[in-house]
Amino acid sequence: MHPGFQYTPAVVVIGEPSRLAADVVDGDAFRERVLAFLEAHVPRKEANADDEGISPGGIHDSSPELVARVRAYQAALYDHGLAGLTWPPEYGGQGLGARHQQIFNEVASEFDVTTRIVGIGLGMVGPTLLGHGTEDQRRRYLRPLLRGDEIWCQLFSEPGAGSDIAAVQARAIRDEDGWLVNGQKVWSSVAHHADFGLLLARTNVDVPKHAGLSMFVMPMDAPGVEVRPLRQMDGGANFNEVFLVDVRLTDDAVVGAVDDGWSVARTTLSNERVAVSGGRQGNGSLTDPLLRLVRQLGGVADPVIRQELAAVYTTDRILRLLQARAQVARESGRAVGPEGSVAKLLNTQLQKRVAAARTRVLGARAVAFDSDDVVASGAACALLASPAASIAGGTDEVQRNILAERMLGLPREPAVDRGRPFRLNGATGTQR
Repeated sequence: MHPGFQYTPAVVVIGEPSRLAADVVDGDAFRERVLAFLEAHVPRKEANADDEGISPGGIHDSSPELVARVRAYQAALYDHGLAGLTWPPEYGGQGLGARHQQIFNEVASEFDVTTRIVGIGLGMVGPTLLGHGTEDQRRRYLRPLLRGDEIWCQLFSEPGAGSDIAAVQARAIRDEDGWLVNGQKVWSSVAHHADFGLLLARTNVDVPKHAGLSMFVMPMDAPGVEVRPLRQMDGGANFNEVFLVDVRLTDDAVVGAVDDGWSVARTTLSNERVAVSGGRQGNGSLTDPLLRLVRQLGGVADPVIRQELAAVYTTDRILRLLQARAQVARESGRAVGPEGSVAKLLNTQLQKRVAAARTRVLGARAVAFDSDDVVASGAACALLASPAASIAGGTDEVQRNILAERMLGLPREPAVDRGRPFRLNGATGTQR
């Protein structure tokens, strides 16, 4: 936020956001409204900054200062009627079309806007609750989520269930008081800041693995929940492992039907691929910061590096068109199809290529640099963090299998556990 700007969100009974007047929601007028808001609340990106969200503290920096800044920005966005542009008005949104979100993204790409910290709630949990939650759940959780007052994390992956999410073994057992949950989750982004988690747990071991799962809303401050940070090689600690020991949940914590959690999870995972691929509010080009750096350095004479810059720029343009296509599908109420996997896979490859190209452009400066050289240290952090892109939001191998089966019509991979009760399989399983 701009220095001196004070906007402190608090967990209160949230009222209606400001409604946009009819003459403001059309084209140019809406663009001017967005521009005026951002000029007042967010600094523009500096032309000489490496603005891919990279900092010396790690590409996944989620310091208390960043959390406070993101919360304040999201609260201001909500109160000015610019959050949840395509969400239903009854849940705090504006009920507008995908075109308005596209205009917002175009304008916001020039400003220091980030949806990190609240991104999981906005991009994954919100659409899941809209699609599968009860009316009480939507009215209780969506407004605080949209305003940034309550942060969410996702509790899916486990040490033995990463690519094969359906093999989760965290158990939720029903008793007279509701549900008793035990298990372990891992790679849970921002769990150390989260107020709630969307938890996938096994509720039936006597049916095939996909049929015995249920989705829950879990308070992260519930007794029995322990969050431990995982330190990454880029210096950040945004991921966590979460231990669940006799955690009590009530019946109204179930999202969707009991034992139908895989249907709910597929909605979350589809939206995650769009979000991880970069189809988010304020997201800009992956190659723009790299090309700015090249211009600042006076250009590049090496023809091989110049060819690589042209290739990543072309790939970036294709990716942004795919992101727009997936975003329109999601915000029009249609399920995101395999194009989400295409965009996610392409984004993964592009992140790695851009990180490698930046270090080649900088040369020795990317390897040995002064501590106050933000550009060089950022390049090093980005290069170290880039392999994670092939894992986060579904591995490259999983995305390729989805594309092979759902777009090319190739046969499914053999699965020895298909159709067998989960209790006979133990911790074994195959993808999906």
